[in-house]
Amino acid sequence: MRSLRRGLLPPLLLVIMALALTQVLRAQRLVPIGSGIGSQGVFDMEEYAGKLIIAGRYPTFNDHARANIQGWDGTQHTDLPGAFESIGEKVVALDLWNGELVAAGIEAAFGNIAKWDGSQWSGLGNGLSNQVLDMVVWNNEVVIAEQGGVVRKWDGQTWVQLGSGFNGQLHCLEVHAGELYVGGAFSQEYGTLSPMYNLAKWNGTAWEQVLTGLNARVRAMLSTPSGLVIGGDFTSDATILTTLPYWTILNAGAFIEPPPDTEAVTIGGLCAMPSGGFLVSALQSSRSLWVNGSDTVMLSVGGVRTSFEHAGRLFLGGAFVYGSYAPCSSIAEVVDGQDQVKLETEDISASCNPSSRGFHDLLSNRAGFEVPKGNGTHTIFGTLPALIGEQYGVLHALGIRYVASSPVAGPLANVMDDQFYRRYHQVWKVSLNVIQEHVTHWNDPGYETPSVIASWPGNGDTQNGEPAQLAPYADLNGNGTYEPGSGEYPLIRGDEAVYRLMHATYTIDSLYPPIPLDIHIMDHVFHDAPGSDLSQTVFTQYRVVNRSQTSLEQVRFGLYMDTDIGSADDDYVECDSLLGMFFGFNGDPLDENSQVMGYGPYPPAQGALFLNQYMSAFSYIGSSTSLLDAIQGTLNGQPHQFGNITTNFMFPGGMYTEASAGNQPFDRRSMGSCGPFTLDPGGELCIDLAFPYARAFAGGPYASVLDLKARSQVIKDFYGAHGVQCGTYPDEVNSIAEGSEAQDLSAFPNPASGLVVLERRNGAGDATIQLFNGLGSVVRNEQWPSGAQRIPVDLSDQAPGLYFAVISAEQARHVVRIVLE
Repeated sequence: MRSLRRGLLPPLLLVIMALALTQVLRAQRLVPIGSGIGSQGVFDMEEYAGKLIIAGRYPTFNDHARANIQGWDGTQHTDLPGAFESIGEKVVALDLWNGELVAAGIEAAFGNIAKWDGSQWSGLGNGLSNQVLDMVVWNNEVVIAEQGGVVRKWDGQTWVQLGSGFNGQLHCLEVHAGELYVGGAFSQEYGTLSPMYNLAKWNGTAWEQVLTGLNARVRAMLSTPSGLVIGGDFTSDATILTTLPYWTILNAGAFIEPPPDTEAVTIGGLCAMPSGGFLVSALQSSRSLWVNGSDTVMLSVGGVRTSFEHAGRLFLGGAFVYGSYAPCSSIAEVVDGQDQVKLETEDISASCNPSSRGFHDLLSNRAGFEVPKGNGTHTIFGTLPALIGEQYGVLHALGIRYVASSPVAGPLANVMDDQFYRRYHQVWKVSLNVIQEHVTHWNDPGYETPSVIASWPGNGDTQNGEPAQLAPYADLNGNGTYEPGSGEYPLIRGDEAVYRLMHATYTIDSLYPPIPLDIHIMDHVFHDAPGSDLSQTVFTQYRVVNRSQTSLEQVRFGLYMDTDIGSADDDYVECDSLLGMFFGFNGDPLDENSQVMGYGPYPPAQGALFLNQYMSAFSYIGSSTSLLDAIQGTLNGQPHQFGNITTNFMFPGGMYTEASAGNQPFDRRSMGSCGPFTLDPGGELCIDLAFPYARAFAGGPYASVLDLKARSQVIKDFYGAHGVQCGTYPDEVNSIAEGSEAQDLSAFPNPASGLVVLERRNGAGDATIQLFNGLGSVVRNEQWPSGAQRIPVDLSDQAPGLYFAVISAEQARHVVRIVLE
């Protein structure tokens, strides 16, 4: 059925709240289901006899050799022999009709269309002389769009042509609200004088133009409760009065303009998403827009033609390659989680992905540190950690590798297979607000734990050789197991954070043996007013864990940073050893546009600032710079020489700069490092870094550097005053809850030894009290007496530990944490 294949969306989805939509849309990623499909890829999918039927033009699917159409139950393949078997043939459309599977496209034996009854193929009459371009079932009849501009229907006995044919290419058919539509690249029907610009509807006896038509080719259509979604090459209606950038929705007798965040690219595919909304997919660029009501999310995959939900799993098919832990080639499964997110302040949008490469749009291979947010200009193309150390006098190294030869997500483990990477090849983005909602409501009837909290990787699989403790969390009952269903929650730095976990055994330089390491990375931000120091800074914490059985001596940690200040080919780099910062800035007063958008006049400066460690070296990295020289701040193993000064810091400013060395501005990469350290077996090295940005609008490009240094000192002072050691995660949620809610609810003494007094300061009306223990069980239900501002609660019968008192009144709900000694 058409409604099953392209998914008429349930009307109930139209009333889902925007917040819920955001959570659904923003928690999906693509993962491979094997080696996938090559050639022209997948055109359509359908379910028949309990199997997913995958149709297209391809020689193999998951290395199983059966061209163009296969059945698959998740593990086993079914060949459907007898039609569409040649590599020169293809299947462009599938549908179910009278209990049989109908396939259409290019097929010699049956005339480009055939039906499968479960054991063999047969024709529909003598078939069709031309290639079939699309097919639908309408009024229980098979309708096809044929090469040559003709639409025909099969009435069970013969093929009947609808109309006289169009004067151009047809691309798609769709049934919407019981009516038949055709789209393509045409301007009229043969034998008529009336215009039909690229979109027409059958009125029962003849084709007629839809409204004013569209000004260019229609490539895809999809029926939804919101209307008929139409995509293609068009940019307006045929009158050029209504702007319609590449897709629109026909609803209530009008073309509706798409959302403003639509990317200006030709749309080649439209498909329904069973969890809500539909996908608008670019024909050639790696972009698809998932639309559900007013909520939209951009996915970094294009060329999607079809979707289908089978056996509780959602699959996308088309002509694409998506970079997950292994390539998704023309077919992929959609699963919970995110493999790239934007961590944002009021001024910065920073890309985060499940690799060691920071601030890089990994899926599109673009710069990922955008500032100002939404402006299209960037300062960082990417960052990478590096590390060296000695074991028994032998040097080991974790080198710089932009593209790893194998997946790196997750901790080191005995078995790192598909299921392992499905769990770990993702990032976890969470805010204090989301955590606070969970803390407050986790035990409410009907409450659904957000996926980021439910899937937070607090514990590893020790049976697989993974560490028992991974991502930080509030272990309320102290049993060492992360239990979000009992009210436990992630612990993060900042107001919002992205956590990712890597392992490393490789090195780019085969001279040095690899180091078995786990690297925990938490990018985080503090929300503040636009233009403030915190709003123009992103923080990153690296926790490097030695997973070997031997100590690492003389350990040095380096951060590689590829600064692209707008246009990349006119930059300089320097460092400030006293601040512990290295940075990039424009080498001339004007940052021109090149292949990317430049900043124009008054270009900014971008820094990387060591917060808890002394920066011991800085190196500009050229094409021949070795890892050892880069991380130790040396040249051929010797410190840099500037006049009579010997130093491990290249270009520290003053008299020793790139300009004084006679360097021409160009694309720059550099590394700041710290150490040496000793890292014992199971030991941890923690590095806190900040990435401040600054832009001066007077005084030339170096004025931005001076502003950056001033900002960096403020950030260092903020970090010191914050008083949180690297590698520790204070329970910010409960401290914030107690601070903000103290206006309404407090407990004293706290900690308590038996009797605790609860006090409400704003309002003393009727309320209920629930007391939860650390396991999440309700241990006390009481009623707050009307008119009372404080009441005693006797906890002498309870075991020592952590408790939460939840006060629920008519207009408010408040929580206070109580420690019982």
